[in-house]
Amino acid sequence: MHLNKKGYLYQRKIAMIQKAHLPLQLQIQRINNQAIDEMILDYYDENELEEYTSPKFKKERILYEISKLNRIATARDFERLMERSFVTQNQITRLEQLIASRKISDRITQLEVERINKNLQTIEKTLDQASLNIDKYKSLIDKIPKTVSRQDVLEKALEEKENFRGRKYSYKELSRLSRDLEKYKSSHIDYEQALIENRQADREGLPPVWTKKIWHWSTLKDTRHSQMDEKETSSLSEKFTVINERNGKVDYLRFPHDVENDRNYCSNLCNCACWYEIQ
Repeated sequence: MHLNKKGYLYQRKIAMIQKAHLPLQLQIQRINNQAIDEMILDYYDENELEEYTSPKFKKERILYEISKLNRIATARDFERLMERSFVTQNQITRLEQLIASRKISDRITQLEVERINKNLQTIEKTLDQASLNIDKYKSLIDKIPKTVSRQDVLEKALEEKENFRGRKYSYKELSRLSRDLEKYKSSHIDYEQALIENRQADREGLPPVWTKKIWHWSTLKDTRHSQMDEKETSSLSEKFTVINERNGKVDYLRFPHDVENDRNYCSNLCNCACWYEIQ
């Protein structure tokens, strides 16, 4: 079964956003890899680095660098949406957009930094329990691009590969998280912009520009939300009742991919291709 026209356009929009933000994702991947390289070199010999960097400072630097990248990118996305606004743009609406933009980018940053910190913990456990050929590791990171997965590099340099491949460790790539977060960001920006336009319309003595939202199932085979397709409608400010048809888990989401209201460990979010429409 094929996606309907609106669904197809939505998926294409997400693909275009992800493509446009690929340089950003590569920069974040580079930050992740640099942190891992520093940890491994520190672990084997602090003197390998020109200047030793404390773990606390590293975490603060990672947070600062990723926050800066995300704030710039999210603000740019809001600016593009402002060009199609249905209400008058003024200092109030611009301030509201800035606040919403910061909120969205800070949430994305939090999740990406959490992922990087978990990866660092995984690497540290690996180093404690497995033997690494540090010369081979150095040789590999000198030869390959700075954005290549450090999981792959580490596995090639481990003397006892089964220690890393086992279930005990849970290294997770940033790329998949970044793809999911682009969906969250796009949906959230649309949502916040609709709220801003309604508030501005109210200030001008006009009726709301947007009043409801409709959940659309992707129509992809073997997905979780087919029973919700165009049946789940709510007012703009209310949450959707989202039910995973496979396991019965229920979440109350403002829109698909709403990571801020995930209560079931991604049961209704991860790899979800659903979308929503504001009317």
